[in-house]
Amino acid sequence: MCLTRWVRGQGVTSTLLEQVESDGSNLRTIARLEGLRLRCPRWSPDGQYIALVKDVVAGNVFSPVVLVKVSTGEARQLNPKERGGYLSSPAWLEDSSVVAIQATSPEAPNIITPARVLVFDVRTEECRTVAALPHDAPVCDLRNGKLVYEARSRRGNLVEVRLGTRPTTCPDAGPGPGTSIDRQPRYTPDGKGLVFTSNPNDSRQWTPPPPHRPRSGNRGAPAAARAAGRRRLAPAPRTQPYHLTAKRSSR
Repeated sequence: MCLTRWVRGQGVTSTLLEQVESDGSNLRTIARLEGLRLRCPRWSPDGQYIALVKDVVAGNVFSPVVLVKVSTGEARQLNPKERGGYLSSPAWLEDSSVVAIQATSPEAPNIITPARVLVFDVRTEECRTVAALPHDAPVCDLRNGKLVYEARSRRGNLVEVRLGTRPTTCPDAGPGPGTSIDRQPRYTPDGKGLVFTSNPNDSRQWTPPPPHRPRSGNRGAPAAARAAGRRRLAPAPRTQPYHLTAKRSSR
């Protein structure tokens, strides 16, 4: 697995991109990225590259995806075409493209702002917009054409949409009623489930509004099914309010 550490020297913060075995052995440094505070490293499916993004701060007008070649440590940047705010965690679309969500305003995350889903071509370094979202998101994941993201919205933290071949505007739809603060979603390898952190008892976070009651039909059934499909993976110690949760993907 890979991880990042921020180190500071001579007044400059840099990022160490490191690789380690799952048991904690064989730690090695892949690259030292000077003057950059990077987060959310994601392996490419073929294991040749790791994609990262800058730390979430306001004022990132052209926040890039940083691409590191594992064998050499060589780094290059994939830049958005449009001005905007921070980028979400990257996700890989096969071996040749990286997906990230870009806030439309440089003032994010100080404010909640609409966002766009970007696809970066690793080979040509071109960037295109494939979807518009009603709110920005710090974390996303992609599997089998489905995008799940941690929405900064009062309606619910986790939103799942299906990306098509044409640009689309995604609805403002959350995971359904409840009081959990669900974050950091990742798909299981087969794409049939989600693993995420959840905090159902922290009163310091916002409280979602009352659940929407559909006028007719059973429009609320998918949300209810998703809420019922959760199962807890590990108990949460009192000193750590977040715990791992899993549920089946809705699509």
